[in-house]
Amino acid sequence: SSSPRASKTCAVSPLSPGQPPAARIAGVLYGLGAMLLATLVWSGLAVLAEPAALPVAAGMGWLVGWAYRYGAGRVDRAGEALAAFLSVVAVLSGSFLLVSFAVTQTSADAGAWSEPVRREYLRLFVEAPWFGAFSLLLALAGTGWALGLRRPRSSAAALAAEPECPLTRPGVL
Repeated sequence: SSSPRASKTCAVSPLSPGQPPAARIAGVLYGLGAMLLATLVWSGLAVLAEPAALPVAAGMGWLVGWAYRYGAGRVDRAGEALAAFLSVVAVLSGSFLLVSFAVTQTSADAGAWSEPVRREYLRLFVEAPWFGAFSLLLALAGTGWALGLRRPRSSAAALAAEPECPLTRPGVL
């Protein structure tokens, strides 16, 4: 019989099966809700004070990552990627809302999907790439913080710190 610590470690081991589909779906649904909320808050802050919105991107990522983790429970690598993707979409869609609002305020005939909006949106990332890139990096950092990602340990240190998992011993399966 293995100790509770060993079985708990094996349950979250990278060699164990991934997240159950229901948990991943719950994580995505919670993450989508947080993404929509973060998009609206971020674009609203950017309309009011554009420079102040940049650090909020980290909070957006944290909120989306936290919501994904809350919905999914244990998060595997695929879940981390999904949460990061949702955070990036939140920043991009928040930027699009900001640009749409700014263009429609200056041009009465411009709709949300008009050519001037698309042109201005691309200009935001071409002429000021630091804003787009930095906001995406901050959102990803916030997501990593919420998911509890840390710098990986060296493989020797990781192997020494992990108790042996009975499922990965030769001859068990």
